[in-house]
Amino acid sequence: MSDAEPKFIKIRYAPGERGWAIDLGNNRAEIANLPAADLNTGDVVTLAKDEDGMYCVDKIVERRWPRKTKVSYSEPHQETYKQLCALFRKDRNWPMEGWLPGLCSVAHPENADLVAIAAQAGLKIGVEEMALGEVTS
Repeated sequence: MSDAEPKFIKIRYAPGERGWAIDLGNNRAEIANLPAADLNTGDVVTLAKDEDGMYCVDKIVERRWPRKTKVSYSEPHQETYKQLCALFRKDRNWPMEGWLPGLCSVAHPENADLVAIAAQAGLKIGVEEMALGEVTS
């Protein structure tokens, strides 16, 4: 795209889950959220219209972050989340999205050890790797 502001569109990631994407033109978009579905923020997808006329993900054609992990953490939730944001989002520029108090997701590189990174900062977290869809061309 040019220097113009990106055009955000609402799309269906999966049944029951909608969110934002950046319209790249030619029925392609870049995922702008960190969805619960088998997508990751920054993924480039092709779009199709569903029976309601809403854009939905057709195929993943490019992946920005190869891994997505669900992170659980204990109270105090707000303070711990702020510390995790500093570790992952601020220090490493990894996308994060809070879901509920005590639960968030992090997009990250292949061999990142989130538990060890958190432990170095004195935080104890639980992790569960989330499945991502296959990239097709």
